[in-house]
Amino acid sequence: MRDKGAADAYVRRALVHQASRHWRRRGRELTTADLPDAGHGGGIDVRADHLALWQAIRGLPPRMRATVVLRYVDDLTEQETAEALGVSLGSVKSQTHHALKRLRAAVPDLELQR
Repeated sequence: MRDKGAADAYVRRALVHQASRHWRRRGRELTTADLPDAGHGGGIDVRADHLALWQAIRGLPPRMRATVVLRYVDDLTEQETAEALGVSLGSVKSQTHHALKRLRAAVPDLELQR
């Protein structure tokens, strides 16, 4: 500012502009008797479930862990999983069954595919 005497007027005008912006924003709010939807919480609960599941998967023996990851993360068929691991189809079915049984026991509040 060139004129120091105009500082008071400048500050006053800035305060008026700020207050009018606040009034305009506040005027757009609608009050209702119904509360809005609570939302999804930012996905924190889903993230916690995923972390608990992956911790349980890490606790599985290596072959069970491999079958679960190939079948449900990489989305391979039972036959493709058997070929990838170099084992029989029955072995993949058995390892997957036992792995899911252990995961259901380790993380009971999650719905795992049956």
